[in-house]
Amino acid sequence: MRREVALDPDDLLERDTELAVTRDMIAAAVRTRAGGMLLIEGPAGIGKTSLLAAAARIADGLGASVMRARAGELERDFSFGVVRQLLEAPVSALDTAERARVLSGAARSAAPVVDASAMAVPLPGEQAAAEERAFMVSHGLYWLVCNLADSAPLFLAVDDGQWCDASSARFLSYLARRLDELPVLLAVAVRSGEPDGETVSTALSDGQARMLHLQPLSVTAASELVRRKLAADAGPDFCRECCQVSGGNPFLLGALLDELAVERVAPSSANASRLLGVRPKTVTRGLLARLARLGPDAGSLARAVAVLGNAELREAAALSGVELAVAARAAGALTEADILARQPRLEFAHPLVRNVVYESIPPAQRALDHGRAAWLFSNPVADYERMAAHLLQAAPAGDARTVDVLQEAARLALRHGAAAAACAQLRRALREPPGPAQLPGVTRELATAELQAREPSAVGRLRDALSITEQPAPRAEIALLLGKALINAGRPAEAEPVLTEAIGDLGGSDRDLALRLETWRSGLGVLSRQFRADLERRLPLLRPLAERGGPAGRGLLIVLAYRAAMDGASHKEVVDLADHGLDDGRFLTAETDGLPLPFAMRLLGWIDELDRADRVHQSLLAAAREGSIVAFAIAAVCAASTALRRGQLAAAEDEGRTATGLSVQHDLKFYEPFARALLGEALLEQGDTGQAAEAVDGIDLEQIRGSGPSGLLLYVRGRLRAARGDRHGATADLRECGEVYEAMGYCNPNIMPWRSALASVLPDAAEARDLVGTELARARQAGQPRGIGIALRASALLGDRDQRIALLRESAETLSRSPSALELARTLTEYGTALARSGRRASAREPLQQAMDLAARCGAHPLTRRAREELRASGARPRRERLTGIESLTPGELGVARLAAQGLTNRQIAQALFVSTKTVGTHLGHIYDKLAVNNRDDLAQIMRETSPTPR
Repeated sequence: MRREVALDPDDLLERDTELAVTRDMIAAAVRTRAGGMLLIEGPAGIGKTSLLAAAARIADGLGASVMRARAGELERDFSFGVVRQLLEAPVSALDTAERARVLSGAARSAAPVVDASAMAVPLPGEQAAAEERAFMVSHGLYWLVCNLADSAPLFLAVDDGQWCDASSARFLSYLARRLDELPVLLAVAVRSGEPDGETVSTALSDGQARMLHLQPLSVTAASELVRRKLAADAGPDFCRECCQVSGGNPFLLGALLDELAVERVAPSSANASRLLGVRPKTVTRGLLARLARLGPDAGSLARAVAVLGNAELREAAALSGVELAVAARAAGALTEADILARQPRLEFAHPLVRNVVYESIPPAQRALDHGRAAWLFSNPVADYERMAAHLLQAAPAGDARTVDVLQEAARLALRHGAAAAACAQLRRALREPPGPAQLPGVTRELATAELQAREPSAVGRLRDALSITEQPAPRAEIALLLGKALINAGRPAEAEPVLTEAIGDLGGSDRDLALRLETWRSGLGVLSRQFRADLERRLPLLRPLAERGGPAGRGLLIVLAYRAAMDGASHKEVVDLADHGLDDGRFLTAETDGLPLPFAMRLLGWIDELDRADRVHQSLLAAAREGSIVAFAIAAVCAASTALRRGQLAAAEDEGRTATGLSVQHDLKFYEPFARALLGEALLEQGDTGQAAEAVDGIDLEQIRGSGPSGLLLYVRGRLRAARGDRHGATADLRECGEVYEAMGYCNPNIMPWRSALASVLPDAAEARDLVGTELARARQAGQPRGIGIALRASALLGDRDQRIALLRESAETLSRSPSALELARTLTEYGTALARSGRRASAREPLQQAMDLAARCGAHPLTRRAREELRASGARPRRERLTGIESLTPGELGVARLAAQGLTNRQIAQALFVSTKTVGTHLGHIYDKLAVNNRDDLAQIMRETSPTPR
C-alpha cells in the first residue's frame, strides 16, 4: 500500500467521495480564498496517509503551497514540534527581506518557533506565564500563516495528528477557528479509537471542521488489490478471505499480501482455507519475519530507527553500531521491503511497522538505547529538546549531564509556552536524581513550570524549593514567586508572612529585590483590609525608600499613589507620586511586576486625570500589540473604567466585553471581577439590566468577599437591584460594599460614591442624610469636581425643596468642570425636573434639553427617556431621538474606529484587537456608512471633533 501513494488520486480505491470533498475545499481556498479545516479519521492503516498524499498533489496542481508534517510518539513532548515541521523550512527558504515581512507585526512572536536564529521575543513585564506565552506564540503563528498566504494559498497537511504535541495542537485549534477568512486548507489525519486521537479531534472539530471518516475496503476493492499484487486470476473465495482476515484495512491487507507473495501461496480458492487461522496480529508479526530475512544489519538498523523515531542515516548507523556504508545498503533493502519509507530521512513506511519493531526490543534494552540515542544530538550544537525526548524514555543513572540537558530543554519549552512539556522534563530530572548542588535549581524550575501550567502542586513545590535554598537572594526570588502565586490563588493570608520573611532575610543585600517584594506586600495592604494596619505603620518609611530605589522603586511609588488617592489626598500629591512612578513612560516599558499596572490607570481615573489615563492606556496597548494578552486585558479593564468616567458607554461596553472575554478565556482571575463589574455598569447605564445581571453574576462573590473587587461588584449589583425594584437586595449589597471600602480605607468618594447610592434606597431619611453629609464633606476635602457634584446632587434630592434647586444648580456647575458627561446629564435632568415641579417650566426646558442631548450622546437610554418625558411635561416638543455620528456605532465598531483614526492599517487593527482582518474590514464598511465618510482622514477628523464629553 505504500506503493499506492504514488498513484494518481483517481486510482485510490473507494475514496471517490473523500477525494471530491478534498478537491472542492482546496479549490475554494485557492479560487475564492475561503479556507477550511478537513479532519480525516479512521483506524491505523485505513489509508489516511494515502488520502493526505493525494490531497497534497491536488493542492499542488491547483497552485497552492503545500506544507506537511507528521507527528510522532517520541515527539509529543516537543514544543511546537509539528508546527516546526510545517513552517520552519518554508520560512528558512525565504530571502532576508521576505522573511522579515512574514515575521513582522504580531507574527514576531512566532520567530523563536520557526527561525532558529531568532532571539526570544521580549515581553512587557516579567516572564509571561506559560499560558500567555502560548497564546502569544499561537497568535504570532496565525499571523505568520496569514502573511505566507498573501503570496500563495496554503495547503497544510498533518499526518498522525493523534500524536501531535500539545502546543502545536493548541495552535492548530486556534487557526482552525479562523480559516474561513484565509486562503488556507488545513487537513489533519487522526487515528480513531485512541484517547489522544479523540482529544485532538475534539479540539480541532470545534473549528467547524469537515469530517471524513474512512471506512474499510469492501470485498470488491480488496479483491482488486489482491489481483493487482498477487495474480490477476485470484479466486473470489481467496480474495474474500483476505478481506475478512484484514478487516478491509488497506495496510494490513498489503502486509498480508506481501507475506503470501514471499511464501509463494497461490491465490486460489483452494488455498482460502489456509487463511482461516490468520488474524491481524499474526499479520503484523509477519513483518518481523520479513525483517529477519533481510539479515542482522538490516534488523539492527531498523531497531535503531524505531528508537530514534526518524533519523539521518549517520545517526541510525551510530546507534546500531553498523558501519555507514553497510547501513546505507541495509536502508536500501528495508526500503525495497516497504519497511522504511522512500524519504531522504530514515522513517518507517507506517507507524504500525514502527510499533511492531519497537515493541520487539526488550524494555530494558529500549531504555539503554534511548539513553545512548540522546547523546547523538549533542554535537555540533546540542539539540536539547530532541535529547530530552530520549532521556524521558531512558533509565535514571545519576548523571549530572542528563539533569543539565533536561533543564535546558525545559527552559526552551517554557519559552514557547509549553509548560506541560517543561514539567515532564523537570520531573524526569528529579528522578535522575540531581546532585546536591543541582537540586535547589531543578526544584525551583519545576515549581515555576508547574505554576505556569496552573498545576495544584506548584505552591507546595515552591515551598519545597524555599526549604532547600540557603542563599538569601535566591530564597527571596522563590518567596516572591510563592507570594504572587498565593495572592493569585486567593490566599493572601499565607502570602504576607512569606513576603515579610523574605524582606527580613535580605536585609540590605539586594535593594532592588527587596523593593519588588515590598511592592507586592504593600499591594496586599491596599487590596485586603486585614493588612491595612501593617501598611499604615510602614507608610512613613515607604515613600523615601521608593524614591531612593531608582527604577526598582517605581512600582512601589504607584502603589503609594494608589493609596494616597484612596485616602483622598490632594490632587498634587497623588499626581506627583504617579508621575514619579510612571517615570515618563519608562515604568510601562520595563515593568517587572504585574500588580502596579492596573493601579496606575485606575488611580489616574479616580482623580479625573482621564487624558493622562488614556496615555497610559495607549502605552499598555503598545505592549499588547507585541502579543501580551495580560497587557491587553489590563488595558481593556482600565479603558472600560476611563470610558465609564467620561460617560462613553458604548466604548465602556466594548472594552468591558473584551476584558471579560480575555479574563475568562485565559483564567486571569485577578482581573475578571473588575472586568465583569465594569461591563455590568456599562450595560446598566444603557438600560440592559438582563445582560448586566449576567455579567456581575458570573463571579462567585464568596470567593472574593472582603476584597476591593468584591466592593466594586457589590456596588454595581446593588445599583442593578435598585433599578429592578429590589430595594431590600440593593440595600444589603450597598451596605456590604460600604463595609468593604471603609475597612480597606477608601476615604475618597470620587472613587466610589457608595453612600449616595445607598442613601437613595434607604427608607430611613435621617440615616440617608447622614450618609450623604459624610460623602459631601469627604468629597470637598478631596477636592475633585465629580465626587463633589455627585454628593451635592444626592444632598439636594434628600433635602428641603427650598434648597433643592440651589444645590442642583451647584452640582451642575461643579460637574461641568469634570469630564463626567453622564453625571452631568443626571444632575441636569434632576435640576430641570425640580424647576418644572416648582412651576418654572420655561426655565426647566434648557437644562432638560441639555440633559437629553448629553444622555443620548453617552448612550444612556433610560436617562435619555426620562429627560425627554420631563421635557415634554414642561410643555416643550423635544426632537425625536436619532442616533447619528459616533453614537450610532456599535461597541465593536467604535473600537475599530478609534484605532483606524490613529492611522493603523486593517491588519494592524486586527492584530491589536485579536480579530481577523475580514472582521475589521466589515466593521469599517459599517463605520463609513454610518458616519458618511470615505477614508481614514475623514474618520480621524470626526473622531477628534465628536465626543460625549462636554468641553
